[in-house]
Amino acid sequence: MLTTKKSELIKIFKKAGLKKNDTVLIHSSIFSLGRLQGGLETLYKSMKYIIGSKGNIIVPNFTYSFRRKKTFNVNTSQSCKSIGIFSEFFRKKKNSVRSLDPLFSMSCIGPDSKKLMKRDSNNCFGKNSTFEKIVNKNTLVIGLGISYSTGLPIFMHSEKIANVFYRRNIKLKGRIVRHDKKKIRGCAIHFARHEKKYPNLIIDRENVGKMLERKKISKKIRFKYGNIISFRAKPFVNETVKLLKENPKIFIKNES
Repeated sequence: MLTTKKSELIKIFKKAGLKKNDTVLIHSSIFSLGRLQGGLETLYKSMKYIIGSKGNIIVPNFTYSFRRKKTFNVNTSQSCKSIGIFSEFFRKKKNSVRSLDPLFSMSCIGPDSKKLMKRDSNNCFGKNSTFEKIVNKNTLVIGLGISYSTGLPIFMHSEKIANVFYRRNIKLKGRIVRHDKKKIRGCAIHFARHEKKYPNLIIDRENVGKMLERKKISKKIRFKYGNIISFRAKPFVNETVKLLKENPKIFIKNES
């Protein structure tokens, strides 16, 4: 089995565009790294080494709690296993600040963590959402060992802005346990696929990913057992929204 060292991660992250004082959102499938020397702390420290004390690291902690009719406890609700093992590791770090989104929560470590993770609306995507803050900060998004079609929910933010026909707003309600352990009634508006109207719809964004690479908006680097995808959030969203408005079916492989 291949082994990944901290020095290799630092080198590849710099090649992906990560720099000092940066804000980075990382989606990860750790298994693509093979044996990670030093464990998950190595992944964290390699990014921290580059961005320094003024940079921010954001990691998804999605739970989909309200869709599962469960209470969302910002202090204890575990990330779904599909999000990857680094998600739980990062969430549990002492200085990690988690958002109150009961579907798509994220955690952040860095000087802007409280501002970035403050929940300004019930929207999971679109106006006043966490993703809007990520875009406005022109965050570097890194997909470690994943594809364009899986593991990059920022695409849904673009779909929300473009108001694609195959998704619709779904308002979900439930209970939220806040950081101070107080339980409150909560609401989340998810821009979810219209499953009843389009039950067999298949999303495939790989061709769009290749288009973005040709336009130098996105970058794909082969590394160990997978690929690293990286892009700046603002040009990425601007371009994908443009593509969706020109062709609302551009992400769709099968609509029947």
